[in-house]
Amino acid sequence: PGRTRALQFFEVTYRPTPAARPRKVRFCDLPGYGYAKVSKSERDQWASMIEDYVKERKDLQVVVLIVDARHEPQPSDHDALEFLRETCGRKVIVAVTKIDKIVKSKRVGSLAVVEREMGLAKGDAVPFSAVEGTGSEALWTRIARIAGEAGGTE
Repeated sequence: PGRTRALQFFEVTYRPTPAARPRKVRFCDLPGYGYAKVSKSERDQWASMIEDYVKERKDLQVVVLIVDARHEPQPSDHDALEFLRETCGRKVIVAVTKIDKIVKSKRVGSLAVVEREMGLAKGDAVPFSAVEGTGSEALWTRIARIAGEAGGTE
């Protein structure tokens, strides 16, 4: 995490319900460049690689855009959301990560800032913490619903 420099693929098998047959979903971890300390040329190379992948990958059904809860959305977050929706026409789930780093009494406010600043409806963003497990089920539910609607695996 935080050091992805190439497309990293993962295949996950899950059951939408305990009685359901297992389903396979493929994930691709893309480099994030909002806070990465890399050269402009490397950042430009990532942008080109990401654009090619997202535009040309026919089976791609949804993109999870990761936004850090500790900061207001950055210009790169806004650009990524607009690009994914407008240019690529992809469904986007915004996961507001590192929510565990925010004092519990301020989490709702932090989430509201992300939703407001990114033009999302209340409840659209998923608060997420890998440390606490917060949002894991909600994120899986949204991914599974979109994958089920499209009938694909990526």
